[in-house]
Amino acid sequence: MGRKVTVATCALNQWALDFEGNLQRILKSIEIAKHKGAKYRLGPELEICGYGCWDHYYESDTLLHSLQVLAALLESPVTQDIICDVGISSCAMWGHTLHKWEPRPSHHTHSPFFTSW
Repeated sequence: MGRKVTVATCALNQWALDFEGNLQRILKSIEIAKHKGAKYRLGPELEICGYGCWDHYYESDTLLHSLQVLAALLESPVTQDIICDVGISSCAMWGHTLHKWEPRPSHHTHSPFFTSW
């Protein structure tokens, strides 16, 4: 018999542009996934900035704050020993150590927010 892997997926109650609150909910979901023995945690698209940002997707500070949340996740000991797939605008990031994170193209490309009008 082959090896078994536990995968955790979550649907978080994320708020648009609530970067600190969204970060805390992401960290909590990772803690729960690890507690239940998961080796891979899959989060929803746009879980860092939240859905419904409308024209804020075009603002540079939305990307800046999203990257700050991603940096906080990278620095957190909670993200160690588990592969995390974290949704950010226009892509998702996945990785398992501070030095091994890669972008994954996003499926959330609804017009008009991710294409030119």
